[in-house]
Amino acid sequence: MACALTVATLAAGCGSGEQGQSTGDDSLAGLATTQAGERPVPPRPDVVRGCAPHRTGVVGYGGVSEQAFRASLRVGPIALGLLRVLKRSQLPASRAGQRHFYSTESVAIVDAGAIVTVAVSPSDRDHVGLIYDESKFRSDGLYRIADLDDVVKFEACADPTFNHGYSQFDGGFVVAGRRCFSLDIYVEGHRYRRPALADCKRAP
Repeated sequence: MACALTVATLAAGCGSGEQGQSTGDDSLAGLATTQAGERPVPPRPDVVRGCAPHRTGVVGYGGVSEQAFRASLRVGPIALGLLRVLKRSQLPASRAGQRHFYSTESVAIVDAGAIVTVAVSPSDRDHVGLIYDESKFRSDGLYRIADLDDVVKFEACADPTFNHGYSQFDGGFVVAGRRCFSLDIYVEGHRYRRPALADCKRAP
């Protein structure tokens, strides 16, 4: 399946790619929102995207391009497409009283064997939702925030030979207007809170 979601077709990087590089950000140290010795429990996921047949499927082929990685928000074993370069002005505009909003694509790229949970920051959940549940994809690309998910768990394929060592999960997010928001990313017993847009610098 090619990288595509809905109206806002912002590709995270299909096609020829690199093999053996990690998605990981080398600046994880010091960015965790938890103290030493604490192991936060990820919130219960609304949907799980995984490799097993009973999970919602994996997409992607040919590895992942270096350009896609450079444009992604990278935290440990996960890269969220375009969030390093995407700005508020590029989000779909909204109007007063609007209830349905266009989606923006951000393919999740996860290293082989990794398990990562991504959650919308609790203070942002009234105006932001995640759309990685394929059963909720709409051809018109319009969504109500209340119908979307707050927490998504990604379980990458364990086989390092699959797709050059990456699992790619199609999806993205929906924002009620052009506004900043943050994501909580749970990796190996730590929680990392990151601004989700390039021109948003909200503190954890």
